[in-house]
Amino acid sequence: MPMEPAATGVDGTGFARVCVLRAGRARLALSGAQMVRNERGTSDLSIPWPAGVTTRRAFRHDEAVSAVVRVSQIGAKLPGVVTVSTIIQDRDGAEVSRETRELPVELFATNRIVEHRAGLPLSRLQPGEYLLTFEAKSGDQMERSLLRFTVDGL
Repeated sequence: MPMEPAATGVDGTGFARVCVLRAGRARLALSGAQMVRNERGTSDLSIPWPAGVTTRRAFRHDEAVSAVVRVSQIGAKLPGVVTVSTIIQDRDGAEVSRETRELPVELFATNRIVEHRAGLPLSRLQPGEYLLTFEAKSGDQMERSLLRFTVDGL
């Protein structure tokens, strides 16, 4: 999209990543993962989406950051229990953290979409680059959403 900053009058081009949830026909679908700054650093599902979403991908050990993904069962005849694993791997592919949570079928009763939030254990991670993977499973269906981030050594 063409852009022109008011202060400089210089023309330029901007790019934005757009993530479309392919939920129309899918029995199970995941949105793109988002990083969210929070004050509590918890896996609190009651915090509204998308409060605190940030484009930052580099964080300090003392920051409270969560990752959020939307889980959809719009295309399923009957929604089922979804097991979501939040996996963090270091730059060598070694798994350094895994948290698994079941999303009961009742959460999908209203609109068949649930926001899943997982607190990142930044204080326990060494400085470096990491890959965050949300992996959702329901029956024989499995979907993944990936996001890279960095823990600063400062």
